[in-house]
Amino acid sequence: MLVAVPPEMANDLVSVLAPLQVLKVAHVPAACERMVATWPLVVILGTRPTEAELAAVRATAVDISAQIVVADDHPDRARLRLEVVAAKRTATQMRDKSP
Repeated sequence: MLVAVPPEMANDLVSVLAPLQVLKVAHVPAACERMVATWPLVVILGTRPTEAELAAVRATAVDISAQIVVADDHPDRARLRLEVVAAKRTATQMRDKSP
């Protein structure tokens, strides 16, 4: 799930997340609402959320064993790609171990 990710960054992240389907949403409240129904493995926040928004995303992510990546924390695209790949792998492993 891409949340408020700028279009110039979105295509790159979609390719990193392949073959997963990617849902794009405009803001954190919409993401939290959709996370419950779609169970994304990775939630990528395009900008730094407020503390309350981050807490809401984290609470939902914990419930569904999803990983969160804040793209704004990585000015270097290569490091962002590596973190997304690691988050995808971690989330997949966590879901595979779930009862």
